Amino acid sequence: MNPKRILAVATRETKELLRDRLFFSLAFIVPVTLMVKIGRASCRERV
Repeated sequence: MNPKRILAVATRETKELLRDRLFFSLAFIVPVTLMVKIGRASCRERV
């Protein structure tokens, strides 16, 4: 493939992902929230 075409497709996909709020929340916010909840739960078990 042409490098310019690869760059164009990557740019288009990146813009689309940034526009899609659901993907953003599933990819970044949900895992962080789960880590915090699991971390707090594991701390409470030790006490």
